[in-house]
Amino acid sequence: MYEMEPTYYNTRDEVEADSGVVGGGVPVSDFPRYIREIEADKARLKNEYSQYPHGLKYPHEAGKRPRNKFKNRFAQMFPYDHSRVVLDENPSDPDSDYVNANFIDSVDYPNCYIATQGPNKITLVDFWRMIWQNKSGKIIMLSNLVEEGKNKCERYWPSERQPLDFGDLQVALNSSQEYPFYTLRVLTLSSKLQPDDIRTIKQFHFTAWPDHGVPDTFEIVSFYKCILRVPISLPGPIVVHCSAGVGRTGTFIALDALYHYGKRAGTINIPHYVNKIRQQRMNMIQTLEQYRLLHYALQEALGFGDTTLSRTIFHSECLRHIELYNLGQPNRISEEFQKFEELKPKLGNENFLAALRKENVEKNRSLNVLAADKFRPYLSTYIADTTDYINAVMIPSRSNKHGYIVTQLPMKQTIADFWRLVYDHASNVIVSLNALDEDQEDACAWWPSNGDSITFGPLVVETLALETPCAEVTERTFRILRKGIKDSKLIYMITYNEWHAGRNLPVSLESFLVLLGRANLYRKSFPESPITVLCLDGVTCSGVFVATNNALDQVNTDQEVDLFNAVRQIHMRRPQFIRNKDQYLFVYQCVNKHIQYSMGGSTNDVLYGNVHR
Repeated sequence: MYEMEPTYYNTRDEVEADSGVVGGGVPVSDFPRYIREIEADKARLKNEYSQYPHGLKYPHEAGKRPRNKFKNRFAQMFPYDHSRVVLDENPSDPDSDYVNANFIDSVDYPNCYIATQGPNKITLVDFWRMIWQNKSGKIIMLSNLVEEGKNKCERYWPSERQPLDFGDLQVALNSSQEYPFYTLRVLTLSSKLQPDDIRTIKQFHFTAWPDHGVPDTFEIVSFYKCILRVPISLPGPIVVHCSAGVGRTGTFIALDALYHYGKRAGTINIPHYVNKIRQQRMNMIQTLEQYRLLHYALQEALGFGDTTLSRTIFHSECLRHIELYNLGQPNRISEEFQKFEELKPKLGNENFLAALRKENVEKNRSLNVLAADKFRPYLSTYIADTTDYINAVMIPSRSNKHGYIVTQLPMKQTIADFWRLVYDHASNVIVSLNALDEDQEDACAWWPSNGDSITFGPLVVETLALETPCAEVTERTFRILRKGIKDSKLIYMITYNEWHAGRNLPVSLESFLVLLGRANLYRKSFPESPITVLCLDGVTCSGVFVATNNALDQVNTDQEVDLFNAVRQIHMRRPQFIRNKDQYLFVYQCVNKHIQYSMGGSTNDVLYGNVHR
């Protein structure tokens, strides 16, 4: 990498006077074209990234003082003196003004962010002193406490309702809402010295950024859009940290700063801004992969905006756009579906290495629907002449990154694999969206008759009960056990009787909502267990089920709806989901009907999962 000779400055003004512009700005309207050019020229970003100043380039004497040595999480990661956050000094401690943090400007406003390391045990008090002193209301955390067995950050918030004291400051946990890739915590910060000043702090904790690598672009942008939607009342800078406070931290700050400037000014100059923040804290955006992520995240954030609507607005908008859809006039539903078609991932054979191996090919009902290596659940229970492959993908729910396992109806040669899947991944609930059709080629019952059992290697499956709680569904209870292990577990399978294989949609919207209600009733008993979702091809019916259920979860948990991204999320795992506009319309109608019920239109107990089994 190209190394600049160190140029030391004494003041921030001198540093800013040396700032140069690398490359011209790109109009936001041209940014997709700019990304295509980058994709076409594989060396472009690498060459551009190599030109940024690397290492310690400006004075950093405060961080090197002996009394501050142990306040630094990493031995050679120091804050620059000209931009460091200076704490109010304790007269009895001449180095009490030090914290490993720097003020970072946005594109055109000063001191919008504080970039800092994840606190260690001896800097917990300093971390909260910094937040109090600067009146910060948002904390963005981009690392986990422990990654790959290494401590990355000390916990600085209460894990329970009991408040924690940090010197003269006290932190209490008001609420914590977990999502598949992030957690939102609401904290209360108060001071014993100023008891009337009680502040609310929002902490946004992204939990899916790997220590070595980058997260999925869709996931980080979904997290970012959540941050944009949550208001705060405090005027201070956003505090952003990971472990060292340079790589992930710099990437996020650049995303936020360039997004807001792009929205305001209509242009983006990534090289200029990266140069700028590297003059304020060393090595901001630490890797080429993070630099590449910044580009794609900006494209995602700027290109599609925020498609989230409150449940009330969604209800009125939905009715209007359904009417426009039926009249064949321009409407949100058709426009969003067209965007899906443009944005679907284009996965080549290199993404399906396991599915296309000779020994696995016949396990796929169709070579047009395969399980991508990145998202497939591996089978671990050993049975002779089997592999670790099944045509299935893991799909996040609203609260669990492994909320669903979506797979095809078993064939005769994959029945053992199906039960291995259920057992190995601790799934307690199965939803079969197609009833068994004896006329269907390869049709076969994959469960034993009532009161009987079937053995698959070390696994024994027994059918304990068969019930028909309502006309729409049939329910079976299984017990699965492993030879040599005393413990067994119960499995509940719901079969939907009103969606015939090969049909685009079920018989009725109301019966589909009944199915969802029954499935969610069982899910309440097993909140950590993935639901195994089946349909003939693992696509046609399953995509509608998962997209609708995720949207309903969002309505019930967050009082808002984002159908566009609910579908985009599942497209990342299996692009064939929601295969036509009528299916997307159906998802809209299901969510709208659910909101209508919840607003007092009906008292459908089945819909709300209140039928007791």
